[in-house]
Amino acid sequence: MAWMKEQQYPNASVCISHRNRAGDIDCFLRILDYRENRKIKYVWAYQKPSYAGESRPADNPYTLYRPETMEAFQQSGDDYIFLRWKPNQDRPERPYIRDPYTQPYGFTPVLYEVIECPGNNSINDLIQKLHNGWPYCGKPTEQILIAYSENGYKVDTVLFNSSDFDYSKHRIRLKDTASSYATRYEITKTDIKKLPYNPSNGDNSRALYIRDYLPKPQERIPIRITAQFDTQFDSLLKQRQAELSKLEERIRDRAESYEKLQQLVEPLQTQVDELQRQLSAARADIKSVAKQKKVELANFEQQNNEELAKLDQQRQAVLDRFDDDVALKLGLRSVVRAALQQHADTSEDASRTAIGDNAAATPPRPQAVPYPSWPTEQRTDDFASVVADNLRFCGAISVTKTSSPPIELARACERLLSATKLLAVDSTFAPAIANSLSYAMYGRPARHVSIPTDWNDAYLTDRLLADETDTILVLDNVFDTVNEGFLFALTRISQHAPLILPIGAYGNLRLIAAEIWNQVFYLPTERHIMMPADRSPHMYRSADALRTFDSSETAVLRSIGALKKRISLPLSSLVLPASALTRFTVGAVGDSGEADGSGTVGDSGGSGDEGKRWVLPHLALQLYSMFGMEQARSMCIDGDGSIKAADELLTRIERGVERGQHAR
Repeated sequence: MAWMKEQQYPNASVCISHRNRAGDIDCFLRILDYRENRKIKYVWAYQKPSYAGESRPADNPYTLYRPETMEAFQQSGDDYIFLRWKPNQDRPERPYIRDPYTQPYGFTPVLYEVIECPGNNSINDLIQKLHNGWPYCGKPTEQILIAYSENGYKVDTVLFNSSDFDYSKHRIRLKDTASSYATRYEITKTDIKKLPYNPSNGDNSRALYIRDYLPKPQERIPIRITAQFDTQFDSLLKQRQAELSKLEERIRDRAESYEKLQQLVEPLQTQVDELQRQLSAARADIKSVAKQKKVELANFEQQNNEELAKLDQQRQAVLDRFDDDVALKLGLRSVVRAALQQHADTSEDASRTAIGDNAAATPPRPQAVPYPSWPTEQRTDDFASVVADNLRFCGAISVTKTSSPPIELARACERLLSATKLLAVDSTFAPAIANSLSYAMYGRPARHVSIPTDWNDAYLTDRLLADETDTILVLDNVFDTVNEGFLFALTRISQHAPLILPIGAYGNLRLIAAEIWNQVFYLPTERHIMMPADRSPHMYRSADALRTFDSSETAVLRSIGALKKRISLPLSSLVLPASALTRFTVGAVGDSGEADGSGTVGDSGGSGDEGKRWVLPHLALQLYSMFGMEQARSMCIDGDGSIKAADELLTRIERGVERGQHAR
């Protein structure tokens, strides 16, 4: 920046060019120093050397010298230049100069040259000499003071612009185009300093006013001789007379045009008046009709609103009855199934008595089917990185980091499985997440089971899960068919492998009991999308086992207390989200990292803020299931920047409910 560069050159001086008799500049004479931080800015700096070759201190040089600056200055034709410089301790006679032509300064102070009008003159003498001119050589500053009279220690001067004068033939003369008046100033004689003799100035001496401001102005004085004023007055008078003559002629023409126009306007004005009368009558009629229609419209809107309110009440009553019918239907189906099961058990006991124990029949149960197998390679990377690469092969990517594997989703799966083994996932992502975890843990694909509608046999469910302890199991059709009995049966089975519960029909979540979410955790995938998987995916198995992230009871209770202050859920409903939150602020069992006060742990990659992004959607789902959409939305409004996924989840549920209502 310019001001920073200027600080590197702390000294500033006004210099004049010193020319040899051939007219070439051989150096700059330092005549005035400019001090920016002082009240009196200018200080006279010129000191004539006592003898040729006199040495001066580095901070008080006699001349300034820079060849490229002198060359550019000579081409400009100026006599004065403002230079910024700094001492050169190695060569005191050659200070360092910042070239104003290649590096322009941010500020250049004003400078006034004082040009003496020969003799001690009156105003009239000055006017005459300005008209005739007097000898002068050189190029003055932009503003000049013409000194024409002395009065003790005061000098009378008149301020001009240098462009007001003609400098041809080594004379200075006021141009005819200059203003007729100028401002007079009285300046102190000691504020005028004579410049050193320079052969290029000829016989006339030159001087500077060594202040950066002018004193209070005295008055405006005429600077033209009487003959010039008379000539200007005559010229101006003739010009004004010609303009008046043309004006009179234009007035006569306008008067004639006005009379002709008046003859045309009068009949038209009559027609306009009649149209105005008709327009006023029409406006009155329109206003009356509009008022009547406005009343009719208000009555219609009132009737319409009443009908809409009535229809809305009827619609809500139908929905409530539908919900009651669904609940009743599910209850009846459970009762019938229990009765059939009891009847089957009775028949089985009778058959065993008749035939013997070896002929006992095994009740049918759903069978787990593996997903397609892919080539597998073992990796020594940490478990979450392997899961992230597997997710990328399956087509899962983050909407914010599309070029890299979804490591945040992989870490969330790893940590949440330490809090619960029941994960509810969007059905689009369920196979990818299940296979990615299964390949990373066991080197083989996950298995999936299609659960029949209303199937909730706890005994067969326990046997099914007991046979699938070394795999990731996907249980289809549980949420989409609102199989609450089966969900409650799952929550009562403590020992089993991780279970993935897909959600396809988000509108059906309003029919799920709120208590289900005390054991089943919703894994949000709203910040991810599924792209087509690789045609030949290559899955990885981790050399490390699934890490466990344990948290103390104290940490969980502290997290429950913090959640309770903001969310009006029962304490039992806050245990799972609080436990999940704490898993993001601790290191894995066996890691060297331990949680600090900020929630960041060693190299485990977890943090409290990251935990909020994954847990808040689950809390929103709990609030929706227990209190409705309005209460869930209020959490999103009052939350922080982590609630975007929760808001998107609630929007999906609303749309699913609306589609279900339209379908009915």
